[in-house]
Amino acid sequence: MDEEIFFNEQEEELESETQDLPPWKIVIADDEEGVHNITKMVLRDYAYEGRKLHFLSTYSGQETRELLREHKDVALLLLDVVMETETAGLETVRFIREELKNDTIKIVLRTGQPGQAPEPEIIIKYEINDYKSKVELTTQKLFTTITSSLRAYKLSHSLDILNKDLQLELQERKRAEKALQESEANLSRAQEIAHLGDWRLELSTDQIAWSDETYRIFGFQPKEVTPTFEQYQKMIHPDDRDEVKRAI
Repeated sequence: MDEEIFFNEQEEELESETQDLPPWKIVIADDEEGVHNITKMVLRDYAYEGRKLHFLSTYSGQETRELLREHKDVALLLLDVVMETETAGLETVRFIREELKNDTIKIVLRTGQPGQAPEPEIIIKYEINDYKSKVELTTQKLFTTITSSLRAYKLSHSLDILNKDLQLELQERKRAEKALQESEANLSRAQEIAHLGDWRLELSTDQIAWSDETYRIFGFQPKEVTPTFEQYQKMIHPDDRDEVKRAI
């Protein structure tokens, strides 16, 4: 009884998490109207992780490519191999992977002519997720294909988002580092003009760092000596030494 209650609570949580998410966007690209109708009819009640399917229909390779330029969030493309030309399907695959640089959308090739299956090298190169013969595509096989494709898309999409976030973070770090370098360079130029220097003390190690102008003020070339705090104390005016010690 407890297990059943727990399961129902999990279902309610999943429904709550997914109710605001849009449906999975799937493109049916096929020059046969019947294929569109059958696919939509079979999958009309299908849902993956609580999200329904939203179908977009195209009837040629060119129409498919134009649609994919607009819709960047298509999860799955059910693509006929032969449409306006015998290679329309494969040309569309190349367009997606090479021109759009879209590696997240999942592509399932479908054909009424099993003998026209693409070469294995093509399947690997362009990351074609599956190849199906229309005449052998049962309802159960279609459910399995859709489920596995959406699962793979969700994983790829999540990794793509993480990768983009990482790239943005790296870019932001580079901008911050560049800004810091420019700030330090400006400070160094200002100190040189004003004949002022600064020093920084690492309290945990007693290591001290001087600016270039501080070296010059004390008669050294920058980085000529390794300053120590004891050495620096001797250079502090006697009237200021006690105050400096108290501050540290």
